[in-house]
Amino acid sequence: KPTKETPIIPDKYWLAIHKGEVVGTVGLLVVENHFGILKKMMLKKEFRGKELGLSKKMLETVLNCCKQNHIPKLYLGTMTQFKAAQSFYRKNGFKRIMKNELPSSFLINPLDKVFFIRDLNN
Repeated sequence: KPTKETPIIPDKYWLAIHKGEVVGTVGLLVVENHFGILKKMMLKKEFRGKELGLSKKMLETVLNCCKQNHIPKLYLGTMTQFKAAQSFYRKNGFKRIMKNELPSSFLINPLDKVFFIRDLNN
């Protein structure tokens, strides 16, 4: 079982590649099949936005993996200043929760102050 000092390495990790260059990443950490944690969702600035829909496609990849593996809930933490990311998560069915609402086995990045959950059973 990971400790606070253990580097958080996702169980699944996907790359978005454009012309041979990595332009985005997203990972999924599965905690004892009870829930998933969205990790390392990043996209180069020029590939963000509704026009390409790449962020949504990357998130859908993670959500589909969760559903295929019967993972009922997906959590994530993000930094306060990432307002656009927070808006993206809300628009995609995530609900903001307080830190004390996270499962006790949630691995918290100390820089994250804003937390979300998406119930995948609905």
